[in-house]
Amino acid sequence: MNQTHISWRAWSVLAMAVCYFGCAPFVSNRTPPDVSLFRLLADPEKFDGRLISVRGFYHAEFESSGLYTSRDDARHFITESAIWIGAAAKGLGTNRISRVNDTYVLAEGIFHSTPKGGGTGAFVGELKDVTLFVTVPEVKLHEESRSAQ
Repeated sequence: MNQTHISWRAWSVLAMAVCYFGCAPFVSNRTPPDVSLFRLLADPEKFDGRLISVRGFYHAEFESSGLYTSRDDARHFITESAIWIGAAAKGLGTNRISRVNDTYVLAEGIFHSTPKGGGTGAFVGELKDVTLFVTVPEVKLHEESRSAQ
């Protein structure tokens, strides 16, 4: 009887451990770390395969949909300062993309450091499995500095 009790307890502990450690990634409510787009572009391999939160200027256009460091970089298609986010936008629907196109956004997803990533092969990496994609207000630094004087 005592040996059966110990065996049952051992199985219970083992089952809880497997569930806790094996299921934890699926039920985790952890917030992804905020990573600046500049830091991501400077060291993409460091964030490869990781869940991240990143802000940038989103521009959607055939073969150039990405998260850019600025409006000007998007306008001039400077992909060295951008990550591909085109595949993530597919699930958003046309109306949603038109509302966030050419705005600053906050995006959360899994970053993949793929040299020559993206639709044209020109981007530094790609954000996949996007779980959050919302607009954020644009900060006007020049106006703020003038009003402070």
